[in-house]
Amino acid sequence: MNVIDINKTNFQARHLQEWLDSGVDQEIFHLNVKSLEGTTPYEYLLYSPNISRRNDGRLRDVDLKKYRHIEYGGW
Repeated sequence: MNVIDINKTNFQARHLQEWLDSGVDQEIFHLNVKSLEGTTPYEYLLYSPNISRRNDGRLRDVDLKKYRHIEYGGW
């Protein structure tokens, strides 16, 4: 098992603590999860061709409003 330095992770402190408290093996979440903030979550969550877009490729306003909470960040 590799030792993971929790000081060199892609986690915000509150997200890291949530995962540590969850009891999930550290190696599993360090290899598969990272904190997202700002507009970055859109790149990870709203890439499906099934999500409606305008002719210029931008998400439609209705979808932007539906998912606006993701700018608050998460993991």
